[in-house]
Amino acid sequence: MAIAFGALQLRNVASGWQEPSNKPAEAETAKPAEIPEANPEATALIKAARERLSKWQSIQANVVQRVDIGDRRFQATGRFVAGEFPRLRLDYEVTVGNTVGRLLEVCDGQVLHVERRIEDIAPSESPATGAEGEPTARDTAKPVIEATRRDVHRILRATSGADGAAVSMLAADIGLGGLSALLASLDRTMIFDSIREEEHEGQTFRVVQGLWKPEYLADLQSKLGGLSSQLSMFLPERVRIYFEAESLFPVRILYLKLASAERRTYRAMLSLEFHDVEFDAALPPETFSYRPATGVQQKDDTDDYVQLLKAAQGPAADPAPPQPAGEPLNLKRSTER
Repeated sequence: MAIAFGALQLRNVASGWQEPSNKPAEAETAKPAEIPEANPEATALIKAARERLSKWQSIQANVVQRVDIGDRRFQATGRFVAGEFPRLRLDYEVTVGNTVGRLLEVCDGQVLHVERRIEDIAPSESPATGAEGEPTARDTAKPVIEATRRDVHRILRATSGADGAAVSMLAADIGLGGLSALLASLDRTMIFDSIREEEHEGQTFRVVQGLWKPEYLADLQSKLGGLSSQLSMFLPERVRIYFEAESLFPVRILYLKLASAERRTYRAMLSLEFHDVEFDAALPPETFSYRPATGVQQKDDTDDYVQLLKAAQGPAADPAPPQPAGEPLNLKRSTER
């Protein structure tokens, strides 16, 4: 999940919220099987948080992502910096065994650069050999690097007639719109039926929780077809969002899976946390610059995402009027409808 956010002011610095290490795993009583009604206060909070995100000039934060799915358990850590939309920089890595994976996303406002790097912590003492006993082409001492680029303006122009939910989800997927796009996507695909306040180490958090809208879940399962049952373990049942009470910044997002049907308890299968958040700090110009490593060729996958948007639009619509020369593209409007 690529994360980019709008930004907050320096005077309102919010620390990321994290469970104490000695606290038992979080569990909550499940809701009845019938479809609950949306809680107006929870829905209003998400809208207010999205509006607040659009008002800040810059944001910097440490990011921690934890995954616990089946026998897959790992943690990724990194740094996120965002300037005026859509400028951003996300850099984080994860270590699994003797392998380190790194994701770097940089958007200078025109092009989104994505680089994925995989390398061994230490080269293998006995390199793999081919049929003739010769070393294979794969040199474990060298990282494997995949780099792509996406033309942000071209992709956003293709959103003119697309469904709002599809735009929000695609924008979040490619790193555009950031937390605002992510919240918009969750708001459109989930029913937020509860809200409460929590205190932790002197800070107050407003916590909302939601579950999938039946029509969206049914459509998703239909598209998955025969793979639906196989992929069910990767699909959460609920999402829980912790907003810092003063800034309304979503410092913690949990995707929850039913742990016990008998006890009706949930566990976090994926969590995303933001720590040491700074708002409106000055950012060096080179923050959003990117140059691929020597010998690395970037693949342009702009057309792939444009085609996805066209598919989301359904029947062809009348083309949007051409952009007048010299008039800037309204990027914010494109991702926040």
